[in-house]
Amino acid sequence: MNFTITKYAQSCILIEKDGTRCLIDPGRYVEEMDGMSPADWPHIDLILVTHEHADHVDSALVRFLIDRDHCAVVTNASCAEVLKKDGIDAKALSPGAHHHETPFNVLGVAQTHGDLPSGDPKPEVVGFIVDHTFYTPGDSLVIPDMPHADVLFVPVAGPQMNLYTAREMIGMVKPKIAIPVHYANTAHYPIKIEDIKTLKVTGVEMRVLADKESIWMSVKM
Repeated sequence: MNFTITKYAQSCILIEKDGTRCLIDPGRYVEEMDGMSPADWPHIDLILVTHEHADHVDSALVRFLIDRDHCAVVTNASCAEVLKKDGIDAKALSPGAHHHETPFNVLGVAQTHGDLPSGDPKPEVVGFIVDHTFYTPGDSLVIPDMPHADVLFVPVAGPQMNLYTAREMIGMVKPKIAIPVHYANTAHYPIKIEDIKTLKVTGVEMRVLADKESIWMSVKM
């Protein structure tokens, strides 16, 4: 199976296969930093949201895509309730459960958000493994039972995540390819691209993608 992976601002990822598309964590930075308006997106079949923070979900963008494309939205139970208040009908996916009502097979993965600098309560987070290959943990800490996946979208900045913990997460997941996410070179996540490029783990191909940059890969299903 052939896939195209495109990274957008912060933690937003687009996975494409056979003309179908899965959009992960389309947050507000996609418009603010990438200049993407809702109408700029191609047809979307599935939206995955790890948690309710605005850098991971822009409700206006999601509503536009639902109205235009009639796409499914999958998230955790807490975030589903938050999105419901914004008029978005999202399906709650529990860790260990599968969603396969679109061309993509999605497995929910238990995750834990890092402590917030504000001291506010931590949000519920669900990670996703898409088509048994692509793993996005969201703003997760390194936790004991991290699953294996061939491609890991690894957070390199944020609450309790940095290059050291990112390297630890990569070592536990043991992907073939790791793609850094959750950084934006702003006051929120001041980490330099040059520093991210120093992230190396033996046996893992590191792919540091610019915003809107795409890579193609072939995966045995």
